[in-house]
Amino acid sequence: MWTKQWQMALYAVLITVSMVLSVAIYAKRDTVQKMRLRHIELMTHRQNIELFLLTRKHLPQNLAEVSTAPTTDPFGRPYSYDAKTGAVSSKD
Repeated sequence: MWTKQWQMALYAVLITVSMVLSVAIYAKRDTVQKMRLRHIELMTHRQNIELFLLTRKHLPQNLAEVSTAPTTDPFGRPYSYDAKTGAVSSKD
């Protein structure tokens, strides 16, 4: 009788540990994907700013003027744009 109860308890612990690990792995993968997307969006903004500068001979006043890419990063933080230098960044 005790053996069956111990087996059930062991199964419950194993299932719980597996679920916790699965959630942790998924959360990490989601973060990595967001970081990759942020990198691509920053490259897009920077390329659009360069093209704008080459064609119009001045820097845009804001990101909306130059790009259709999102103005917030995948983590929900706004991209920072310096209209004097044309630098675009995202805070980590």
